[in-house]
Amino acid sequence: MGCCITAVSHSQIGAEMKKALAQFVAAAALTAAAFSAQAVTLNLTNYANGSVAASGGAPTFNTNAGAFTGTLSGAPGFDASPFTTYCVQLSQTFGWGNLLNYTVQGGSSYFNSQVPALPSSGATVVDRLGKLFTWLGGVSVPATATESAAIQLAVWESIYEGANTLSLGGGAFSATSTSAVLTAANAMLAAAASVTTNLYNVSVLQSLTQQDFLLVSHNGGGSNGGNVPEPASLGLVALALAGLALSRRRRGA
Repeated sequence: MGCCITAVSHSQIGAEMKKALAQFVAAAALTAAAFSAQAVTLNLTNYANGSVAASGGAPTFNTNAGAFTGTLSGAPGFDASPFTTYCVQLSQTFGWGNLLNYTVQGGSSYFNSQVPALPSSGATVVDRLGKLFTWLGGVSVPATATESAAIQLAVWESIYEGANTLSLGGGAFSATSTSAVLTAANAMLAAAASVTTNLYNVSVLQSLTQQDFLLVSHNGGGSNGGNVPEPASLGLVALALAGLALSRRRRGA
């Protein structure tokens, strides 16, 4: 019984490895790009339970604050249930009904890409929002207009504040509204700051022409739909799958 060994030069091995690596990286890049550009249709019908007037600065805004309700099509885990969300931007407008051309963007990368730059890093903003919705128990229809407006202001404070303690009374971002809304929002922010285990992922529904909205999901799926991974995480999955396929091809050669 013998053994057949084929002699292969180091240069040939190097060339084959470089070619395989190039194919692997290209396929993974295409897969990750497709995930990060996931298109969805957002249909917003009204405020979830009323709204309250609010204004503030850095950047300046003057609007009604409150949650929105409707449906979301094209985002896994969210299609079967009514959808509740909050604004990300302070002054961008939108219209009721079907809002087309939205894409799901990972929270950290989205907040890091804002122009002008936000006072805090994308990772910090995502952590703040995740802790806020952990304390709130997820995203559901608020019981009152005051609660709805308070959550929206807490969301904006989490996004637009710098290194200061999260409070609507001052710092890089400030807001005014009724005393009941401000008291509730500041209480939420203080409670969220004490959360030690973040149970929620934060992504963003982004449009180039209309208001952007939050997409919040439980780490383990279930609450307010399923888990929408960061595009970077999806890219790692794509790399793993591509590497497995390449390994199988080489073994079968």
